[in-house]
Formats: sequence, structure tokens, C-alpha cells
Amino acid sequence: MNYNKSFDFWNEEHEDCNCGSYAFNLDEWYHPGCMCGRYNDCDDDVLYLLDCWHEGGADDDDLANDLASFYLDKIKNDFGDEVRIVFESELPALVNEGEEVIAFRAGAYAWEGYNCSSFDYDFHFKVLRNGHWLEKMGSQPVRKTNLNEWTASIYYNSETFFIIHRLQNLTCVEKSDILFIE
Repeated sequence: MNYNKSFDFWNEEHEDCNCGSYAFNLDEWYHPGCMCGRYNDCDDDVLYLLDCWHEGGADDDDLANDLASFYLDKIKNDFGDEVRIVFESELPALVNEGEEVIAFRAGAYAWEGYNCSSFDYDFHFKVLRNGHWLEKMGSQPVRKTNLNEWTASIYYNSETFFIIHRLQNLTCVEKSDILFIE
């Protein structure tokens, strides 16, 4: 497979899409829980939750894992029975033909002297296709990566969560394609 050719096609058609839209095969930017472009409302919700969790004594790693759990609940609401959350130890056994594996992490940090708006946070998705982990960082082009590399403008400090996504009206992946988890 010529990855650059297929990446170029995807990037030319979807340059305004992010890691979530690439992983879930969507035509618009995807923020968990914020379908239809309600991003500012979602940011307000997340900042409020981070502030509450931090006030409750959560350190940065706790903040990131709590945020990841919050986002996973939103993903389940957004996609319903098209997704399942599984443990890494369950891969590849629980992946069926016509499904893809998506890896997910969140990152969250409180600044010194924080207030409600003094948090850095983000989320990131990677998808396993044709035996390779692929990602799209914001509006940057799609690129090959590995499962252990989770650094961008923010370090994604949550645990890695795995989402099994049932493909809708797309070419099915073969079960053997998921055996190459790096």
C-alpha cells in the first residue's frame, strides 16, 4: 500500500479534520461529546470539571485519567453500539472483522497558582490500520506513529484506553491486520 498516496488523498479532502475525525472516519472535527460544533460549551464543561477535580486533591495524572474517563463516556454516548472499550490484554481477540482498534489518551495539567482557566488539557486518538498505528495531529497531515509515542504540544499523561470501532459502510479490515500492535 502506498501510504503517502492514501494519506495525501485523505489530507486533501479533510485538512480541517483532527485526530478524532480521522480515527472515526468523520467529515468534521471531532471533540468527544461535542458533535455539531459545540466546542466552546465543551471547553467550559471540561475546565469546570478539571477545577473541581483539582480542588478535590487530584494531581496531574489523576486529572488526566479522570478527563479520559469523562471523554470515554462521551465517546460511548456519541457512537452508541458502534464502540466498545476494551483492555489492551483483550487485543486482538475481541476485534472482529469490520472493526478497527483506536487508542486514546488524554492529558491534563494544572498551572502553578491555578484558577478555573489555568489548565492545559487535550485528547488524542491513534488508529490501527493495515498493521500500522496512524495519527492526525490537529490539522497536520496523517502520519505513521507507534503506540508508545504520545507527545505533541502537550504530554498525554493518562493511561492508554482502547476503543473497538465498528466500521460503517467502509472497507472491512482483516483480523490479521490487527496482530501488528507495536
